[in-house]
Amino acid sequence: MITKYIRQVHAVIQPFSPTSKSVRIFVSQIKPTLDNPIKLTTKVLPSTSTDKPTLAVTYSDGKKVEFETHDKPIGDLIVLVDRHSRAIKAAEL
Repeated sequence: MITKYIRQVHAVIQPFSPTSKSVRIFVSQIKPTLDNPIKLTTKVLPSTSTDKPTLAVTYSDGKKVEFETHDKPIGDLIVLVDRHSRAIKAAEL
């Protein structure tokens, strides 16, 4: 996963719901470094909530993308997030 161009991640999860698995794994794979601080915020929903898990990513160019992750496996989610990171990387070259 290309995290160099990610500035902020906001995750909405239900901790014990199988539909939140992709978001939980995605958040666990984010490793901010000193040269690339990533602001990570999470909102934990109660088990009785009917809201779907979501992931909002803000990139270094200011673009904000929001994903509904209840039906996406982690591999597809990483591909979607990396798509814009690769575009930013290509624009830098």
